[in-house]
Amino acid sequence: EISTRLVVGSADVYKRQVRGRALYFRGLCKKYGWEVPAETPSNCITGFFVKRNGDILFEKMMEKGIYIMPGGTPGYFRVSHLGIQDEKSLAALAETIHQVELL
Repeated sequence: EISTRLVVGSADVYKRQVRGRALYFRGLCKKYGWEVPAETPSNCITGFFVKRNGDILFEKMMEKGIYIMPGGTPGYFRVSHLGIQDEKSLAALAETIHQVELL
C-alpha cells in the first residue's frame, strides 16, 4: 500500500511538471508570435508554426546539436514536454528557434 501511494504521488507530480512545461513553452510561442493550432493541445507535446525560415529551421537546429521534430507541414514543428526539461532550457530553445527565424 505504501509503495502504491508513492507511485501515484510520483505520477501526479510528474503530470503537473509536464503540464507546467507545456504551459510555459506555449507562453513562449505567444511571445514569439508562433501559432499553436490545436484548440486543446496535449500537455505532452506542443505543435506550432514558425513565422519565417521554417524550411531551414530543422537543419540549423541540427547543426547546433538541437533536435526538434518537424511536423510534416511546412513551418510546423513539435516540442515534447516529457523527459528532463526546465524553463531555462525551454527559453533557450525558443530563443534559438527565434534566432533562426531572424536569419
